[in-house]
Amino acid sequence: MLIKLLNYWVKMKKEIDIIMVTPEVSKDGGGGIAIYTQILAKNLRSSFNVKRIITLKERNIFNRLIILFFAIVKVFYLLTKRDKKIVHIHTAHDYSFMRKSIFVKLSKLFNTPVILHLHSPSFDTAFKNKSHKQQERIRKVFKLVDQVIVLSEKEKQWYVDNIEKREPLVVYNGMEDLLTSYDVVSQRKNNILFLGELGNRKGTYDLIRAFKNVLLKYSNAKLILAGDGEIDECKELVQSLQINDSVEFLGWINFEKKRELLNSSKIFVLPSHEEAFPLTILEAMTTRLPIISTFVGGIPEEVENNVSGILIDAGDIEALTKNILKLLDDNSLCDSMGEKGRERYLKYFTLNKITKDIKKIYIELLLT
Repeated sequence: MLIKLLNYWVKMKKEIDIIMVTPEVSKDGGGGIAIYTQILAKNLRSSFNVKRIITLKERNIFNRLIILFFAIVKVFYLLTKRDKKIVHIHTAHDYSFMRKSIFVKLSKLFNTPVILHLHSPSFDTAFKNKSHKQQERIRKVFKLVDQVIVLSEKEKQWYVDNIEKREPLVVYNGMEDLLTSYDVVSQRKNNILFLGELGNRKGTYDLIRAFKNVLLKYSNAKLILAGDGEIDECKELVQSLQINDSVEFLGWINFEKKRELLNSSKIFVLPSHEEAFPLTILEAMTTRLPIISTFVGGIPEEVENNVSGILIDAGDIEALTKNILKLLDDNSLCDSMGEKGRERYLKYFTLNKITKDIKKIYIELLLT
């Protein structure tokens, strides 16, 4: 009851500032983190006064430094205000973590509650490769903050085993509903969709090689690769396999184009070697696409294997080929997996549900 009353009070008064430190949505920005924080901030603004502070949106080193400098100035100014506030920092690993640690330390100088929200697909690997001294510095940053949020139970266990015994909170990523088409998915053209940064980490080369095998049975199939990254290298592989006419490279696409692709493709494939809790899978789930992905990161908590999608070992091209063909061969399976995926999204991963979880964390921080 107390939580409900406080939530009502916050909604009416909007006297709480949420300083959200995040990269921006752009070709050179923060990808999934930026998309997530953009839609989260939009939903939170009905209850809180959200200030979204951008720390990255370009790759040019000089512009990066300028953006970071102004972000520090903005946060410093907001911290000096007498309003009640929480600093919610979204971070990945390495340079992202280094940048965000500045805001952690700055916020604690003003005794402001800080949440550090970990989104990295490979924080564990990056941490393992650090020296003992560097690892201790990272641990000190985490111990400064009032609450740590991770994206999966698997990541929570890693954190307790490697960073500190204080348990972080698990808050799954959420996604807005992108469904616009209500046709029968299995009756669409044999378009296989990949969204994300092209390269080995996302398994793009594995997918291209598997797709070569798929074409032996389904010559009318098409592989659509939407995203930036190692585009030239992927094009070279496609050319060497002589499948140019069946693979389309779209590069970086905007929101409307992405929604169009999700609502017109037949299968979504993300054969990643490293992931945290990919938003692209959630986007595909909202639009009833059957999913093929891998047993990495938080994906097994996102996709119920053989129910709402199919999971394979990363790098297993034979299994990838086999399961793409399995969905193309079986219309009933294709449609049922897509529908189960949407049901799972509606139960666990809607943006409204995740926003409520974040609101509760904010309110509990304000009570302590």
